[in-house]
Amino acid sequence: MPVRQLRRLEAPTGQSFHARLSREALSSAWSPPDVNEIPVTHPELIVERDGNVLAAFAGNGLARLAYSFKSDGEFVDHFPPMFEQLLPRIRKSLSAETVRFRLALGSSRMSVEPVLKKLSFTPLRPWLTFALEKRGAILTATSPKGIAFRAGTADDIKAIVRLDREAFPDTPMSESAYRHNLSRGHQLLLATVGADVIGYALYSNDGAGEGYLSSLAVAEAYRGRAVGPALTKRVAKWAFAQGADHLALRTEEDNSTAIRVYRALGFKHTGSGNDYERPTDPRV
Repeated sequence: MPVRQLRRLEAPTGQSFHARLSREALSSAWSPPDVNEIPVTHPELIVERDGNVLAAFAGNGLARLAYSFKSDGEFVDHFPPMFEQLLPRIRKSLSAETVRFRLALGSSRMSVEPVLKKLSFTPLRPWLTFALEKRGAILTATSPKGIAFRAGTADDIKAIVRLDREAFPDTPMSESAYRHNLSRGHQLLLATVGADVIGYALYSNDGAGEGYLSSLAVAEAYRGRAVGPALTKRVAKWAFAQGADHLALRTEEDNSTAIRVYRALGFKHTGSGNDYERPTDPRV
């Protein structure tokens, strides 16, 4: 059928853009601060077709797609032309070399994956989501022997990046990405031995009942000494004190060590999914 001209979506009055995207069953709205900023900073990166929405924003050196489709059939019909319309704008406005699509696994996978494959998206490793509910949580945050904890600042980012690259060599976050997160209200909690940073947690509170643990890493020499659990407990206590009903996090499906720790702390498995990536340059 003919492809109609796509048009920009204006943010609805009285409703955040994140809430607008989150209301459909087939959607991925990522974090509220990032998504709500799109209509303000990059309205050209929002397209709508027959009530379905596709948008993009920058994150950790790549472009991420936020979307909302009314049904699997609507996705199959509308995503390809909407994406092709949006792709050159992503290259121009975000200068990103890679674009990422996130899908929570479920019945939609059978419809969505063939479309992504035709558009040259390749799947990354599966992920799992977990949540710790405030109700009934037992969080006695003792300090491992010889290790202190303090709030981190932008001055600590270089140390954080070194830990990040040691812990996540395949998917490191850049220094600029950490600075961006802190500028958007994310918090840093550090584990230290003397002046040395040996662990960190990056976390936030969306103000709507959810805290989110974005990243956590411990130096290899200090793993197995309960530093990770101590960081997680302190983040949860902070989130709950800020009014969150639960603390959520995401980890790769094969990260068995972290999953055991989270389950031992009372986290429950809440979802699964895959990310998919492709270059923004069609010639690649």
